Amino acid sequence: MKTIIHAYNWKWLELQDGILDSWFNDIPEAVKHTVIKSSTERDVFKIKFNSRNYFVKYSHPSSILQKIRALFCPKLIKEYNTVKLLQKYNISTPVPVAAGYRGAESILITEAVENAYDVRTFWFSNYSDLSVRKKFLSAYALFLKSIFKTGLFHPDFHPGNILVQSENNQYKFYLIDTYGIKQYNRITFKKFFTMLTITGAMRGELTDSEAVTVIREITGFTHEKASDLWKSILIHETVKTEKLWQKRRLKIFQNSKYTVRIDKSDITLLVRKDLTGIPCLPPEEIRKLQEGCLESEKYTITEHNSYEAENIWSSSFRMEFHRIPGKKPSAWIKQNKNGNDLLVYKQEKSSDKLIPDEDIILRKRILEDTNC
Repeated sequence: MKTIIHAYNWKWLELQDGILDSWFNDIPEAVKHTVIKSSTERDVFKIKFNSRNYFVKYSHPSSILQKIRALFCPKLIKEYNTVKLLQKYNISTPVPVAAGYRGAESILITEAVENAYDVRTFWFSNYSDLSVRKKFLSAYALFLKSIFKTGLFHPDFHPGNILVQSENNQYKFYLIDTYGIKQYNRITFKKFFTMLTITGAMRGELTDSEAVTVIREITGFTHEKASDLWKSILIHETVKTEKLWQKRRLKIFQNSKYTVRIDKSDITLLVRKDLTGIPCLPPEEIRKLQEGCLESEKYTITEHNSYEAENIWSSSFRMEFHRIPGKKPSAWIKQNKNGNDLLVYKQEKSSDKLIPDEDIILRKRILEDTNC
């Protein structure tokens, strides 16, 4: 590891002049004001310098084992070296402007990618727009292909670790959170398949035909081989999702990333969140539900006993986690005293359906076979 600069009692492989001056002497204060993620091991926060935004990753291991590991190989220096490797292959990443370490601590500062969304959020927000869909998928497949052909293996390869900028149906992608990427002379099929399952994250909105086309564009494989891979990905994702179900099930009855829970003396209101974490009902409609005065042509309300309502609510989430389209309640009004529970459904247009029935049947069959 070649040290090029000494500053603030740290060693730096790269350091843009002035980038540390306004905040580095009091990192906890900087974290407090602009924190994005924080844990006992790492903080991610924002800074501003010369009217530009930057992201700071600060690794500060707390356990003895992690400290010992970091002394030999500081975590964010390893990530910095990975970024440099990706740049060598012309794979876009946020531009690093500082990378340094002191003992077990390490820091990586990158330029913010402005006006960008992670691919997961962008896709879930735009997949139903047919003018976006085809061009986005083609551009995304081309970006993934550029990574696959390098011989690099990313152990945490998912749409949340890829940013996309969109302008006039033109797309530019950036790989983020690159820690753990390694290069191999030859990627094993297991590693190749593990990375290719990134396409499975879109299975709830992709037809089987579209998915096969994307896989062919990424890999150059024949239609038959791509089809076999897509079915294997569906099976893999189904098994993984089913293993997570019991843990997730507990959260769909609480305030969580899946639901909003409001407890009142007479009712308990649960409101579903969409896949981007936004409540499926607007604040005004949630207020009306609490007051028992929701009247709208946009909704259907059905009555059920508590047992039935819980089963319907639970089953709808299980199917959604498996990305199998189906009818799902946006809210559940649990009666804490007398009366039946109420499930609230948004009125859906037939045009909202994107996945053919035969594709849905296959995915349901895979789920059934998984539980046999």
